[in-house]
Amino acid sequence: MGTGSVSASVRNGAFGYRALTDITTGQSNQAFGYDAATNLTIGYYNVAIGTNALYTEDVGDRTTAVGESAFYSQNSNTNNEITGNVGVGFGVGYYNVTGIDNTYIGYKSGYGATGNSNTGNTGVGMESLLDITVGEYNTSVGWKSGHNLQGGDYNVFVGNYAGEGTTAGNKMTFVGGAAGRGVATTDADGAVGVGYSALNALTSGSKNVAIGYQAQASQTTGNRNTALGYEAMYTADGGEDFNTVIGSQAGYYINNDASHDNVIIGKNALQGGTGTILGNVAIGSNAMDAVSNNNQTGTVAIGADALGALTSGSGNLAVGY
Repeated sequence: MGTGSVSASVRNGAFGYRALTDITTGQSNQAFGYDAATNLTIGYYNVAIGTNALYTEDVGDRTTAVGESAFYSQNSNTNNEITGNVGVGFGVGYYNVTGIDNTYIGYKSGYGATGNSNTGNTGVGMESLLDITVGEYNTSVGWKSGHNLQGGDYNVFVGNYAGEGTTAGNKMTFVGGAAGRGVATTDADGAVGVGYSALNALTSGSKNVAIGYQAQASQTTGNRNTALGYEAMYTADGGEDFNTVIGSQAGYYINNDASHDNVIIGKNALQGGTGTILGNVAIGSNAMDAVSNNNQTGTVAIGADALGALTSGSGNLAVGY
């Protein structure tokens, strides 16, 4: 430890070949492992445990790096900058250079890419936020959650594979196993998917909200849809827009890019199909549940089983059981 001048270096501990080799005036650092914090000179209050942990850092303060090559590339650009980074696991935060205030826990969490820096992220789970480059203030908890995210900010991914395919989205909330697992882009900013596989396939569809097991699970490019319930609006996979669907398997089979502006509330209500479902109001358990693959436009059915035998047509009105 300390092959240079160490007269002002106190309260440091080092165990391992070349651990804290270059320390000069740095204080209260602990390094354990081969080449752990080997380049640190004036930094304070750092902890590096594991082979090559905090290897590159020379002047920064208050990083905790536990695991082989944890925060390997970190290199503060200001003397005694408080980095606030915490990493536990093999290769956590490996490529982060000047980013601060990150917490990465799990194998290769926050691993990153050469020469990039990121700030304010929390990744917990194996390969969570694996590809992060310049993204900031993201929270990703779960196995491979936020796996492909690079430059997105203020996202919340909770659950195994949650937000896995998203590369550049912002302010998205995906909670549940495989929720928002598709390749969502910045066009989908602000999407909310809560429940197993909710919004699983979303790519560019904007302002969608899906809450429930596999709610809007197939949706890719549709906009401004709200689906609440078990498998609500499950099949819609393209340009279906401006639909409000509430209830277990409500709107389940709707799958036509021209199906817009519907209000569907109730178990199995207006499940639809490949026909155009446009501007309808179906409220009540099983209301308009026989439409199947036929077109239906401008019909209003309110009540349990209302217009339950209706197949095709338009502009019908029925109120009551």
